[in-house]
Amino acid sequence: MVTKYCPIDYKKLDELEDLSSVDGDDFISALVTKYLSLLSGRLEGLRNLSNQGSFDLVKREVHSFKLSCQILGAQNLSHCLEDVVRAAQSSDQKCLQLALSKVSAAAQQVEEELTNFLDIRLHRKEKVS
Repeated sequence: MVTKYCPIDYKKLDELEDLSSVDGDDFISALVTKYLSLLSGRLEGLRNLSNQGSFDLVKREVHSFKLSCQILGAQNLSHCLEDVVRAAQSSDQKCLQLALSKVSAAAQQVEEELTNFLDIRLHRKEKVS
């Protein structure tokens, strides 16, 4: 039996769903939408800092990026970001570029999965209305 890899841990999103149902707003959709709107800018910022050789700033930026990934259950992306931190700590530009390319690939998977998640939520909402 082959298990399909999923870039999002939906248990984390279910936990956030509980918060969403408490206040009546669609908190989780707003959170995911905000995350997705910032994703490409965060990746671009990391690439720019890397190209400038700003290793300390790369580590700082990765910290908050990692936290948002963990909150939304993007565990693989979070692990890839750990590799970026290790590369930045060693000040190894080549290793950092390789780690960032892995982050970009993982981020693309997360973006696709979360976009599908939002589409499904919207479709469900339309059915209920």
